[in-house]
Amino acid sequence: KVVCAPYKAEELLMVTSLLMLQQNPKEEKEKAAMTLFQVAGDDCVTKTHDMFQVALEHKYKNSELLVNHANDGNAEKMYDELVNHADPNSKTKDDMVLLAAINSKNADAVKVLCEFNVSMKSKGEKSVMAETISYNSSDDIIKVLFDAGAPMNDVYNKSYYTKPSCEGGWSGAAAVGESVFFAPYNSDSVLVFDTSNNTKSMIKCEVSGGRKWSDITAVGTKL
Repeated sequence: KVVCAPYKAEELLMVTSLLMLQQNPKEEKEKAAMTLFQVAGDDCVTKTHDMFQVALEHKYKNSELLVNHANDGNAEKMYDELVNHADPNSKTKDDMVLLAAINSKNADAVKVLCEFNVSMKSKGEKSVMAETISYNSSDDIIKVLFDAGAPMNDVYNKSYYTKPSCEGGWSGAAAVGESVFFAPYNSDSVLVFDTSNNTKSMIKCEVSGGRKWSDITAVGTKL
């Protein structure tokens, strides 16, 4: 089945090379592909990228086995499925592969999906990051999703807390640089998660009491 017909022969060759690399990224194939890209030039590489995405999407197939491996947190078996063109957004009747990987508590399982450009769109009202927090996921998983570009400004969760006495402490989050800032809902402090070193800190605010803020957004470097 023909999915695209590049006008230039080198574009067809480059699409073929990318598909081979995606399935079996051996070192010698990487070197050969990089040499081809250098010879072809920037314009050809740019055109080829779009063609490659179209060709790859035609090869994708929904894989319930991938979802099962994600539930088990088995990153190696997930990788084997993905290089054989399992859709990185595969799902079953009851589960999505990314949420399954998050729920497994294994950051490597989440990371391998991100490496294959999994979508950060959730099936429900909560964002992927909100789901992650509601699962009490590790800082490692939050960092993987943050580095992969998971949206931060639509994090709504009132059960993320570091102290049992502060239930419903924060609601809403926004990222500036490598740090994620959580708006204080019942807490008296802004919660800061630094993804560069996986540390948390607090910024005391001058307002006390409950239900202070329900969201936070970033505009440039300001919150």
